[in-house]
Amino acid sequence: MLKVVVIDDEQGARKAITGIIQKYCKEVQVVGEADGVQSGIEAIAQHQPDLVLLDIQMKDGTGFDLLNRVGKVNFKLVFITAYEAYAIKAFKYSALDYILKPAGIDDLVTTLQHVKASIQVEELQRKIDVLINNYEHEVDRKIVLKTTDAMHVVKVKDIIRCEAEGNYTSFYFVEGKRLMVSGILKDYEELLDSEQFFRPHQSHLINVNHLQRFEKRDGGFVIMNGGHEVPVSFRKKEHLLKVIQKI
Repeated sequence: MLKVVVIDDEQGARKAITGIIQKYCKEVQVVGEADGVQSGIEAIAQHQPDLVLLDIQMKDGTGFDLLNRVGKVNFKLVFITAYEAYAIKAFKYSALDYILKPAGIDDLVTTLQHVKASIQVEELQRKIDVLINNYEHEVDRKIVLKTTDAMHVVKVKDIIRCEAEGNYTSFYFVEGKRLMVSGILKDYEELLDSEQFFRPHQSHLINVNHLQRFEKRDGGFVIMNGGHEVPVSFRKKEHLLKVIQKI
C-alpha cells in the first residue's frame, strides 16, 4: 500500500484528489492532508509517507520552501500546479512528475501508477534543484537527460544540435560532448523552446544560437559551431532562411 500525504491550500483540491484516489486507486491510501508549508512539514513528520502530492503556491510559502525545510527528501514526489506554459516547461525539463489543477481522473491515476512502478531514485534532489533553477531563472535553463548509465543535468544553451538515432536521440554540446538518450527526436522537438530550436531535417534539430551559416551545396547545409554540418530538407529551406534573418 502506497501511503500518500496531500498538501494543497485549497480544500476543494484536496477533497477532489482524495476522492479520486479512494475510488480509483485501490493500492494507494491517503494518510494525511495539509493546507500549507508548516502544516505540510508536520504531516510528513507524523505520517512518514511514501509519496507527497505537493502544491507549489500556498498561503504561507511555496512547495520549494517546504522541501528546503524538510531537508533530505526520502519520499516520492508529485507536484500539483495550475497551468502556466512556462511552469509546465520547467517541470518537463526537470523530468519530475506533476498534476495540473483541477486534477482529472485519468491524469491522476496514470501519474500514481507511474510513481508506484518507479523506484525511489537518489537523483530526486538533483531534479528538484533543476526545477527550482528553471522556475526562477528562465535565461539559464537546465534540462535532465537520462542515458543508460547516468542522469545528466545540462544547460539548454550548451546544446548545439540533436540527431535522431532510431528510438534514441543524440545530443551534441559545446566542447565536443555527446549524449545518447532514450526517446525519439520529435519528443525533444516538442520539449525544447521553438524560438531557440529549429528542425531543418526529419533527422536533425538545431539550436539556432549556434548556427554559423547556410551553404547551398549538395541541396543545402547549415554549419554549426564546432564544425557540425546538418542537412536542410527542400521544404524547410525557405523557413530556415527566415529564421536566419531574425538571428
